[in-house]
Amino acid sequence: MSQKEPEENRWFPLVDRKLRSEQAIRASGIDYTIFRPGWFMEMLVRFMRDDRVLVFGKPKRRWHFVAVEDLARMVVESYRRPEAANKSFYVHGPEALTMLEAQRSYCRVLHPEIRSFRGTPYWMLRLIARLSRNARMQVGIEMVAYLEKVGERGDPTEANAILGAPQVTLEEWLRTRKRGDETSSGS
Repeated sequence: MSQKEPEENRWFPLVDRKLRSEQAIRASGIDYTIFRPGWFMEMLVRFMRDDRVLVFGKPKRRWHFVAVEDLARMVVESYRRPEAANKSFYVHGPEALTMLEAQRSYCRVLHPEIRSFRGTPYWMLRLIARLSRNARMQVGIEMVAYLEKVGERGDPTEANAILGAPQVTLEEWLRTRKRGDETSSGS
C-alpha cells in the first residue's frame, strides 16, 4: 500500500506545495518513488550558533532521526527493486529521540564546551526573525513549530521491507563525525 501525506496538513504551506508536487509526479505517468524522511541527523548543525544551541520552544515529540547515508542507500535500492515503483515511503531512523536529546548528544560528542540548553519561546524567535528581516529564519521557525505540532508521520514498515531499514544510530553517526574531525585536524 502506497502511503499519502495526510490532507489535513495542507494548511501548512510547505506541505501543500509538497502534496501538489507529488500529485503532479503521480499524474505524469512516469514511474516514481517518493521518499518522506523525518529529521536528518545532518540538520543538527543548523541549530548551532557560535557557543550555544538554539532550542525552539520546549521540544517534547520523539523523532526517528535519519542519516543521509541511509536515505541515499534506500534511494539507490529503489532503482534496483521493481516493487518500489510508484510508491511513497516514510523513512524513520532506528531510534526515537526528542530534538533536545539529539542536540545534547551532538554537543556531548562534537561540542563538549557547550552545556547550556535553554529553550526560546516561539513568539520570541518569530519576533527576532521579523525584526532582523531574516526570511530564512522565519521559514525555519515555522517548519520546526509545524513539526512539533503534528509530530512524526507515517509507517516505515513497507519502506523497511522493500528497501532495508535505516541502520545508522545517532551515536554511530556522531562517532564517525568525531573521527573525521580528528583526522582533518591532524590529531
